[in-house]
Amino acid sequence: GDWEGNGNGVLALLSQPLPDECKSFGADPIKNVVQFPGGTQPTIAWTPVESAVAYQIRLYDANRVTIATHTTTDTEYQFTDETFRLGESYAWEVSPIDADGIQLCPSRGALLLPRS
Repeated sequence: GDWEGNGNGVLALLSQPLPDECKSFGADPIKNVVQFPGGTQPTIAWTPVESAVAYQIRLYDANRVTIATHTTTDTEYQFTDETFRLGESYAWEVSPIDADGIQLCPSRGALLLPRS
């Protein structure tokens, strides 16, 4: 098909070479937690992108349905309003946003797995 005229910003982003500041962007290998005790509120963490003014977070369930979206200026976020059920699997993605609200790098993320 012809992808030119559909205004899909994500495709445009993926077709460009990755900026240097995006190469190390992703879930923080030290601070981020994948498994966490059921009934607690997990904190996710990611590596900073220099020119980002904010980060948009999406939380998904196992069917990739968006449960929640949040925006933060920090490089970590604690989910406080969401309920994580034991035995379910969840995933999150974060996107760095610049001062104009433009996404700077492809989204990155990780799983979130409540454990007993």
